Amino acid sequence: MKFLGRKLTLNQLAKAVLFTSLLILFCGGSGCSPTTAPEPASDATLQETNSPDQSPASDTEVATQAAASTSKVPVIDAEAFRMAAYEGNAAIVRQALSSGVEIDAVDAQQNLTALHMAAYNGHAHIVRILLKNGAQVDPRDHEGKSPLTHACTGPFQDAVELLLESGADVNLQESTEGFTPLMMAAGLGQADVVKVLLKFDADPGVRDQDNDRAIDHARNGDHVEIMQLLGSG
Repeated sequence: MKFLGRKLTLNQLAKAVLFTSLLILFCGGSGCSPTTAPEPASDATLQETNSPDQSPASDTEVATQAAASTSKVPVIDAEAFRMAAYEGNAAIVRQALSSGVEIDAVDAQQNLTALHMAAYNGHAHIVRILLKNGAQVDPRDHEGKSPLTHACTGPFQDAVELLLESGADVNLQESTEGFTPLMMAAGLGQADVVKVLLKFDADPGVRDQDNDRAIDHARNGDHVEIMQLLGSG
């Protein structure tokens, strides 16, 4: 039986630190003109800009507003867009979409989209923005994993539910070991995620390449509650 764990092999911490530093230097964390340096943002402004519950623009109105304010919106490249999704920065994600970034653009190494990145960290508010703006719900990364697969590796039931409500394949098997989202959640002890997956008809009987089911992964991790959710097996 293979070990199940959280893995995103890009050097995300180094990139995140660099990305955040550049945002603070050039944009003050709250958006900026490509030609005019902004006033430093106050703590209150930064908090408001990046709050998941604050929506400076309706997610479905991003493209419309862009047409009227193109000269004020900086061009944000696909890498910065993906890192903003990874960090949960809604303001930068919206600016990137307004400036015309390709929503499903992938990185060259791992075929990760912004939705993969947001789902991996459980940023439900970013997942919602991306899905409302037409992101593909089941893109595959270099290991055949979907955003749902990544979301199921942590306590991210809100993001998981959003993806499933948008049509994500609940029984999708990634290509390295044939793991399903349910196997990932079960093996990593994410009971609340398991409950959401079962509500959306995840199949506990699917077997991976080692002929193991989700309950076998739960048993391997000694996750008793999840074993009870999945049956005696």
